[in-house]
Amino acid sequence: LLLLFLSIPSASRIYQVHRVGSLRCVEAKGIGAVGLNALSPVAELAYHFHPDHWGAGYAEEACAAVLRWCRQDRPGIEIEAFIEAGNIASARLARRLGFEPAPESRDGADRYVLRGEADPS
Repeated sequence: LLLLFLSIPSASRIYQVHRVGSLRCVEAKGIGAVGLNALSPVAELAYHFHPDHWGAGYAEEACAAVLRWCRQDRPGIEIEAFIEAGNIASARLARRLGFEPAPESRDGADRYVLRGEADPS
């Protein structure tokens, strides 16, 4: 798995968006994306992968790399993820990465918050 880091600057660092494109080296084609939206006051982790690549561990590997970067670049920042209600696989992934369900939801998606000092690996 090859991760390509893209930073999309804006006039305000608050709205800077960071994306990681995931590529399988053997095929040299995009298989999904992981990103962080708005790095302050809260960072939102988002990930999307083509169904052909679900269950192969790519999302977990890419998300863990992005979370490690975020923790180094923005120590102490709160990180959240929004997962569609009923998306059991994504909810399991979020829990493996150290996220816990929060009582809030937004636009039909359940909110998950990264536990304190979880170290995604």
